Amino acid sequence: MKIIPFGALALALLGQTAVQSPPAPDPRTGLIVGQVVDAATGKPLSGAIVSIGGEFLFPATGPRPTPPPRILTGSDGYFVFRDLPRGSFTISAYKSGYADGATGRRRPGGPSQPIEIKPGGRVGDVMVKMWRVASISGTVVDEAGEAIVGVQIRAFRRSVVEGRRRFVSASTAMSDDRGIYRLGDLIPGDYVVAATAQPITAPVMMTGSAFGQPAYAIGRGIPVPPPSKGQAVFVYPPTFSPSGPLDQATIVPLGSGEERTAVDIALHPIRGVRVSGVVTGPDGPAASMQLQMLASGNEAVSLEQDAPSAISDQTGAFTFFAVASGDYTIRVAARSRTPGAQTALPSVLWAATPLSVGRTDIDGVVVSLQRGLRVTGRFEFDGAMEKPAAQRLAQVPVVVDAADGPASISGGAGPSRVDASGQFTTADVPPGKYFVRIGGSPQGWMFKSAMYNGRDVADTPFDLRGGDATGLVITFTDRWSGMRGMVQSADGPDPDATVLVFPVDEQMWSAFGMNPRRIRSVRTSATGEYNFPSLLPGDYYAVAVHDDQAADWRETKFMESLARLATRVSIGDGEKKTQDLHTRDVR
Repeated sequence: MKIIPFGALALALLGQTAVQSPPAPDPRTGLIVGQVVDAATGKPLSGAIVSIGGEFLFPATGPRPTPPPRILTGSDGYFVFRDLPRGSFTISAYKSGYADGATGRRRPGGPSQPIEIKPGGRVGDVMVKMWRVASISGTVVDEAGEAIVGVQIRAFRRSVVEGRRRFVSASTAMSDDRGIYRLGDLIPGDYVVAATAQPITAPVMMTGSAFGQPAYAIGRGIPVPPPSKGQAVFVYPPTFSPSGPLDQATIVPLGSGEERTAVDIALHPIRGVRVSGVVTGPDGPAASMQLQMLASGNEAVSLEQDAPSAISDQTGAFTFFAVASGDYTIRVAARSRTPGAQTALPSVLWAATPLSVGRTDIDGVVVSLQRGLRVTGRFEFDGAMEKPAAQRLAQVPVVVDAADGPASISGGAGPSRVDASGQFTTADVPPGKYFVRIGGSPQGWMFKSAMYNGRDVADTPFDLRGGDATGLVITFTDRWSGMRGMVQSADGPDPDATVLVFPVDEQMWSAFGMNPRRIRSVRTSATGEYNFPSLLPGDYYAVAVHDDQAADWRETKFMESLARLATRVSIGDGEKKTQDLHTRDVR
């Protein structure tokens, strides 16, 4: 009989016990105490609703714990969250009259910073800042100085879109019975204010009117009979304060909680003309199509939603009434799906017809619709990992991203379709310059490239015209590359910095689509560390700046300033780069 020493037996039993015993549950004994304050004055804020979020609050296995309650702060602004597991948490605060606050946020709308809690850990010095929103008010008058009632007013905030300065819509209001308007809930920034209204012409069946012909309305006005042929129509064009086009607009700077008054707008009517024609598609006249007349020269402001609009009738006929003189593009872009074809990708019918409008009516305009174009290709996987299952492949979204902004199609860019072998087909898009990107890689895989005609169209746009783009190869790799490091200020590790990374190639600093892969930013942690877990191989500039200087950093000219301060970094295939940085002050 074989004899086993007692010590060996005890060790074996202990080993078995260690294997068989389930892991001890994470004790929910963490604690976070903090205060909500006004960012400008530092005074505590009462009546703020505070909530906490984090993936560790709800474990994937085991009983689902009761979610932490939302807390209403008292006069001292304090809040407390108890019984927290270990993990990373973000605390958010909401209060009427203020922009939302969050842990680590240093500017309105800026990134938050998570709080790390160890088992049983306690954090008692959390401060959540909130910024009081601002407002703009004024009076709208006509050419005789009389107040105008019911005029739509928009505030446009200066922002950066794909490397270019642009004014984007931020708030809307209507003038009251005294001609007075007030635009509230504005975050600090630079604004212009305009009186706008969208002229709409629709067939009688859609307006419910009894005129027996297309009805005409401006903004929220009641449909009225259209003007007779040859009859002069006067309208108020989009007018920026004080009384002109965008290049004559007054810039209104706003600080936190500031109330700007007397931003008045004087409107002057102009004579408009009628533009009419017919919309034809591949199968003949196209009914119920929405057309827009987009004026040239308004690229610096987002006035698309206020452009003159018309809807074609059953014969494809359309009419725009009261169009001001100038250069326009009549645009149509609409999605459709074959009835009963649940799995079919939606198609696009589009048109972009240039038109110059003078002082006389224009009839007989023909707007010819064309079918959209598609991108087809396949997935390839470069690495030792097992290729994702067919079900997972079908969930990978292939995104056709317009190089000059979001695609102006009803319903968005549309879905893609991927089969079990990794062959993909995108939905239709109008002709133009595009990138091809991925909305989410399969688990464990990093999106590497989208090769078409010898170049990576995930980074360099290609012209999609004249026919579908076929044979595109999207490659995923399991050799992840990235960059991490520590940011130091004069006082030590900097928890208030933002790290910016962008390509050395200046050609990639503009027209980079909505989701550029190589122009990235990340906030440092509470210990001054930063991490880009996924960053493609290549040559980059990396620079750390104060977060309040990073709001519009994607502007091309600002990148030029950053490049002079930045550290040049090269990342190889599969390389995990470590690069420490010092916070720089951008002048």
